[in-house]
Amino acid sequence: MIALEMPDHRKLRFRNTLRRALRGFPLPIIAVLLLDRSASAIEVAVIAGLVYLFVAAPLMTFLFAEMVPFTRRYPFLPAMAIQAFSFLAASLLFIYVFLIANVSVSGGLPPYSLETQSLVWQILSQGAMKTAYLIGVPIFVFSVLAQQIRRKLGPGVMWNWVTGKYHRPREERRVFMFLDLKDSTPLAERLGPVEFSALVQDFFNDVGWAVEATNATVSHYIGDEAVIVWPVEKAFKDLNCIRLFFRTKKEVDDRTDYYKKRYGVVPSFKAGVHIGEVVSAEVGLEKSEIVYHGDAVNTTARIVGQCSALGCDLLVSADVAAKISGPDYRLTSFGAQPLKGKSEAVEIFGVYEVTPQT
Repeated sequence: MIALEMPDHRKLRFRNTLRRALRGFPLPIIAVLLLDRSASAIEVAVIAGLVYLFVAAPLMTFLFAEMVPFTRRYPFLPAMAIQAFSFLAASLLFIYVFLIANVSVSGGLPPYSLETQSLVWQILSQGAMKTAYLIGVPIFVFSVLAQQIRRKLGPGVMWNWVTGKYHRPREERRVFMFLDLKDSTPLAERLGPVEFSALVQDFFNDVGWAVEATNATVSHYIGDEAVIVWPVEKAFKDLNCIRLFFRTKKEVDDRTDYYKKRYGVVPSFKAGVHIGEVVSAEVGLEKSEIVYHGDAVNTTARIVGQCSALGCDLLVSADVAAKISGPDYRLTSFGAQPLKGKSEAVEIFGVYEVTPQT
């Protein structure tokens, strides 16, 4: 029942994190079967799986969904230390509960008895367990460091970076969204640079939940603008490239009271979406980054620039509009619009969410 009272982004975060945690369900079972060759191995593996399912997976879900976002307010090293300690403690708790369950079932002893506790502590104090601790701690520290790096680079980018996918430029077809905060100049003058930066930070945190919900990736930020990218198949699955805009709007609307109290204003935004061929490449030596070059990027930037003139907060090119169907969205053609730097005019459509009739 508690989950039902959570904001949408927290429910999404819990659901996605729990799904990732449950993917590790076979690991303790496989580990037991590889290490234990006795006749009771299957029984022990079942116990390990059940303990993981009902202890480790929920605990890891809580740590990743609640504790990790909380630590992001701290500097890198303290945040990493808190996360590493928490994950190590959670793993030790899993091992402890697993050993209690195993000793209790195999020995026919109550799990709370002193004899059970004594046997468990004997196992934990063995030399092999101490070696496991010495090996496990660096592994946990490395995994937390990898999570921090993944957060900095973005989902999917770390793997591409490690494998060198973009060391050589390669042509790809991508869907781009340029999402831009509206009236940023008067907002900055009104709030001052520090408060305006805090507003931008809060706003892009809300955008982040929508990005996660729609399988998108933030390529980079340019001041108060985010460049968001999808592979074509992900962009049009459930119309993610359109849904992101209205999902962000809902996230901001849900925090209207917060924004009014904190800044005296609720941020509004606009976006342009386009699809096309680009060249993707990793550039830079001191600071490397995966960048996209091509007309599709420039066209998307010009499309979002037409939002104010056309009086529509979400504009898409004709190629994107052709893939939008269903009762949830309404399209309005603004005809062929001349775009700066383009020799030919581009047909642009406005996208509006259809509110269900009550």
